[in-house]
Amino acid sequence: VGVNPVLATTPAQVAAADKIVLPGVGHFEKAMHNLRELGLYDLLNEAVLVKKIPILGICLGMQLMARKSEEGNAAGVLYVGTDDGKVWLTKNDGGTWKEISNGLPVYKHVAKITTSAFFPSRVYVTLNDRRQDNNKPYFYQSDDEGATWKLISGNLPYAPANVLIEHPKNSNILFAGTDMGVYMTKNGGVNWVALNGNIPASVAVDDMFIHPRDLKLVIGTYGRG
Repeated sequence: VGVNPVLATTPAQVAAADKIVLPGVGHFEKAMHNLRELGLYDLLNEAVLVKKIPILGICLGMQLMARKSEEGNAAGVLYVGTDDGKVWLTKNDGGTWKEISNGLPVYKHVAKITTSAFFPSRVYVTLNDRRQDNNKPYFYQSDDEGATWKLISGNLPYAPANVLIEHPKNSNILFAGTDMGVYMTKNGGVNWVALNGNIPASVAVDDMFIHPRDLKLVIGTYGRG
């Protein structure tokens, strides 16, 4: 924690920690499983319960995206986003981090980070501000690993943004999920069209993926009763 926070992946890193930030509810179970797989779970318990290392808080909005070498991207490159709207980049598996938030709106929740399968330096960030009753959709694209950003929300209607993905065969085709449904663009975010079909009105689309074999779009919705 600090100027260069470390993503702990080794016993030495956990043992050397002087402050800890825990993953939030949406990531906690997966994070605990990963800690057990890495043999770090007991060390974390010792750090908190025995050594009394302070827990600074819970990162409710952490999004972590690994760019895999088999997709043409450099191994060790990770992006992390947090609840305060900041986005960070590491190129050495969490050894050191660089903030790449300049050009993004401040104090927005980072809902999703997506890397491009076509361009190694391209990354998409999805932000929302529903906690402040701000329904503007924030979808951003960077073609230089976060050095600069451009807004690609185009003509999307006002609704909190949740997720954005690329089509696996065409980099200009993107799909966006918001609290008002799912949308598609064929020109990189200049213009969007609704794909809501027979989806119940005003249902939130929280996640999406495209089946790699059938190329069918699968969406995950969340409806409040």
